[in-house]
Amino acid sequence: MFDLDAYLESGRLFVTKAPGVRDYTWRLLTIKEYSAFERLRRANVLSDMEIYYEVFKRCFVGNVDYLHEDTPFGLLMSMGKFIMAISGDEIQSGVKYDIAAMREQYQTGSVDQYMKRICIIAFAYRPEEVDDWNRIELIEKFVIAEAVLVNKNGYQPIDLNEIKSEAELIEDQKLEGKKKRKSNKINMEEQNARINQEIGMSIDDQDMIMDEQRAALDRARAAKLDKMKRR
Repeated sequence: MFDLDAYLESGRLFVTKAPGVRDYTWRLLTIKEYSAFERLRRANVLSDMEIYYEVFKRCFVGNVDYLHEDTPFGLLMSMGKFIMAISGDEIQSGVKYDIAAMREQYQTGSVDQYMKRICIIAFAYRPEEVDDWNRIELIEKFVIAEAVLVNKNGYQPIDLNEIKSEAELIEDQKLEGKKKRKSNKINMEEQNARINQEIGMSIDDQDMIMDEQRAALDRARAAKLDKMKRR
């Protein structure tokens, strides 16, 4: 049985597809929940198996009592262990990659993210508070926040002409990628001009000198060969 309330409260769910059985939908532990389970584990109040099963029960989106009676207990325990791991156990080894991925997601050109940041800066809202607003509330508070910041520190309101749709942002990223690839190509004319400037002669002059050197070498070889024949 799907728990809609749990879904709305968590905001982000995951699904585990177990071979031969049903799909399991679950969430991560909150920081507070993870800390509590970690303390219980360190104090040996509960065994590892009990900890992992309780973690699964806590994070499973549904009622564990309604699971099929043939559901392997080991499967639920393994899922609890996995949830515990990605909720905090492995944070030290993967934290820099997680931060990099979240920065990339957060620093996109999304106008929603921009409006959220301005509201948080102007009124010191918590991010989770902003996420509880509907779109009309977000826009209303954003406009008020801009007015406050303009009067407070000379903030420049967003240029409405710069607001782009997701499709336009993707197209801009493609164009930026093409520009980077083009700039990485070697411009032979520029390279030749730079070399000419450094050595004080053109490529044509260099080629002519090389041809003269080859001709002189050929003449010297011919003369040496002629002397050998005369002997």
